[in-house]
Amino acid sequence: VRDYLNGVLPKPHPDSPTTLLLPLQANDRCAANCKGCVFARDIVGEGFLALPTTPKTLQVILDNARVLMRKYGLLSAKGTFRVGALLSGDPSFNQHTTELIRVFGENPDITSVRLSTIAVKTKNNPLMAILEGARVIKSVESNLNLRVQVSLHSTNPEKRQSHVSYHGSLTSKLISMTEINAAFKKMKKVTGFRSTLAFVTDTDTDIETEVLLAHFDQGHTDISLRPIISTTKYTATPMPPDKFINLYRSLIEKGWEVRIIPSSEKGIEQANTLTQDLPLVVGQGVLGL
Repeated sequence: VRDYLNGVLPKPHPDSPTTLLLPLQANDRCAANCKGCVFARDIVGEGFLALPTTPKTLQVILDNARVLMRKYGLLSAKGTFRVGALLSGDPSFNQHTTELIRVFGENPDITSVRLSTIAVKTKNNPLMAILEGARVIKSVESNLNLRVQVSLHSTNPEKRQSHVSYHGSLTSKLISMTEINAAFKKMKKVTGFRSTLAFVTDTDTDIETEVLLAHFDQGHTDISLRPIISTTKYTATPMPPDKFINLYRSLIEKGWEVRIIPSSEKGIEQANTLTQDLPLVVGQGVLGL
């Protein structure tokens, strides 16, 4: 709502569903250290503790969001909206993930939820927690559509680990691609939807199409690409347009369904990566696809 009022985001078309972006950490920070993320733990400083969002806090956030969306014409009295739990925090570090999904399902005006995780091997086991949440939703006959996204960022295990440790060490290991694929297969059976492998692309991005085909089934997996755009000392150099286009085309040629998440001069992705003044060379290149 703030970005809409400030002119950062255009007002949605009346027929377009409103999407509410939410954090899984109540204080807008994360326990991870991912490249290009302003919520990364060690950007704030050593000793910082991320506070997981609880089910009670989530319901308060949803109630307050409704008030604001209706006040500014983003949601009608009987309107519905979607939720993207894609901001600060990660299900890997939130022990309440399954119960959070239950809360979403108990709010009938929420039509769909997308949860994103870097899939860290923690005691919370994020993929299993999300899967259990999907089963809970199904058992209570909720109409909520639940989707999961794993921010893989690289098919190279070492580069994948370094991406999530970019701003400081993350000693926990990541869930393997084989395990992620198995979880995606189960999610498809429970929800009916394919899951997504997400890649934030920069000059160092390593995505091998043959590795993807060896580890993931296209029947329950699709792909999203988001060009990284940033100007701070913490961030990476954007992938050159020709390289990005070649990557996109190679994935399409191998049979993958690919979505591009563009960045615009005043778009939300740009705001999330602290970008204000870089020319959008990658976005301009994508227009030629």
